[in-house]
Amino acid sequence: WAFWPPCWQSPGTSRKKRATVPLTGFGWALSEGVRKAVGEQGFLGAFTGGLTAGAAGTAAAIFLGFLAALLAKPRDKS
Repeated sequence: WAFWPPCWQSPGTSRKKRATVPLTGFGWALSEGVRKAVGEQGFLGAFTGGLTAGAAGTAAAIFLGFLAALLAKPRDKS
């Protein structure tokens, strides 16, 4: 996977720990958020960590979907 640019690598992660596929990368971000939040907040972090870690990706997906809907030309399926 040498062709991936370094900007895909999160700061402080090794090459083996980073995700290379967007879908599994989202799951990895959720699990890392939960792991870090549980270490900082305890049991409550299991519920808040995934939401915090996945918020940026979810917001970007919603925003880009909205932009695509605005730019697309609607038509009938007939």
